[in-house]
Amino acid sequence: MNCKGVQPLLSAYLDRELSGDEMLDIRAHLSECRECQFEADNLRSLKRLLMGMEAPEPPIDFESRLVASVMHPRDEPARPRRVFASALVFAGVAACSMFVTLFVISNAQRPIQTVQLHDRTIPFEIQRDQAFSGSDDPLGGAPLITAAAYGTH
Repeated sequence: MNCKGVQPLLSAYLDRELSGDEMLDIRAHLSECRECQFEADNLRSLKRLLMGMEAPEPPIDFESRLVASVMHPRDEPARPRRVFASALVFAGVAACSMFVTLFVISNAQRPIQTVQLHDRTIPFEIQRDQAFSGSDDPLGGAPLITAAAYGTH
């Protein structure tokens, strides 16, 4: 046995609640492992301290009060459930998702604007991209935009 298997069983070992094989396995482990032996000694001391304590006696009317409280619960007003808070959270999440959806849809419907660069033209950008996509780059592929789409060759 290892420490992970022994430590959860130490209390049952000290109370002699385990089978004979388990008792022998734990005893063998404790003879070799100082950490588990220290843990067993501390647990044994704690059990001795607890056994020496007196259990407090409940009041004389404890039983009748207990039965009365179980059989006849107080007539407390029912606490309002937090349905309003849950509904508010749900509404907030729904509103946020609606705004995100509308934002995405509105941006998807806008026409693509071409930006004229000072030192480069659009056909140059397309040729560069086509050269890159025709290379040995494993991420490259067929060009999506051709220069012919812009009326240039």
